[in-house]
Amino acid sequence: IGGQVTLLFSTTAAALPQIKAGRLRALAVTADKRLDLLPEVPTMAELKRPEATLNHWYGLLAPAGTPRAIIDRVARETEGVLQSVEVKETFAQAGVVPWPMTPDAYAAFIREEITRWGALVNAAGLVGD
Repeated sequence: IGGQVTLLFSTTAAALPQIKAGRLRALAVTADKRLDLLPEVPTMAELKRPEATLNHWYGLLAPAGTPRAIIDRVARETEGVLQSVEVKETFAQAGVVPWPMTPDAYAAFIREEITRWGALVNAAGLVGD
């Protein structure tokens, strides 16, 4: 916005106000489909870069050994919150697309993300402390 950065990757929620104000220009979205709030902005896959498709995500985790009944209840309650009109409207205005999953599907998704990004980290030769 100050003219020091020529390109950045950001979440929709963070960038959208600046895009709408004309201070940033969206070149593409990394989501797997176009965003309702930015229908004119193509996806990376449409720009022939499908490997750059990724979705920003948040999730809830519990300590190992948490009883399944508690995990299932938290999942049900969370799904109910995500279905509320207020949350849907707030998310929609920020360009956030809820992506609820069952606990088992979420665990599988995390494993897939570890495999995907672990391969990229290894290929880049990045090493942690």
